[in-house]
Amino acid sequence: NALGEVEIIAFLNGKELGKTLVAVDEATGLNHAGWAFLYLEIEEIAQGYEIKEEALTWAKVNRASLGEGLGNGRADAARHAYWCGIMTLEWNVDKAIGLSTAYEVTNLSGNAPHNESVMDLANNAFGVSFASGANATRETLVDSIYGALNNNLLTILTDYNNNEGSAFLKPSNL
Repeated sequence: NALGEVEIIAFLNGKELGKTLVAVDEATGLNHAGWAFLYLEIEEIAQGYEIKEEALTWAKVNRASLGEGLGNGRADAARHAYWCGIMTLEWNVDKAIGLSTAYEVTNLSGNAPHNESVMDLANNAFGVSFASGANATRETLVDSIYGALNNNLLTILTDYNNNEGSAFLKPSNL
């Protein structure tokens, strides 16, 4: 019963902060990603993208200890877990899942390889899950990410280049 798709774009002070392409159907209107994206305040979307940049910087600075693969490898898996964990600590589970899911759905709509989005969503979920626990802090989040990497709890691709989207998902320590 799909009626089509709508692109939701968030702007702040004339600068595009993010966008997502979502399906619209007769029964519910926007899909889950669309409603999740709309649930956020414009300032939260801006903060979410700032946290995303913080996570990228963190992964680059710590690449030697995280492991190779800033794209589709251990450092990338850690970056996604960190990004979503920090959003969960700053906001709540629903908002962290809302922005991260809308972001990944946009990648799928833009013809990004599906295996990369599946990998990212799995690692996002780890960050949210850990950060939503009692007594979670930035420091314990970082410790948990290192533990997860070394205990196969995060997901990476068999080929970091993911030529033609052909890489397989695998645990982070294999």
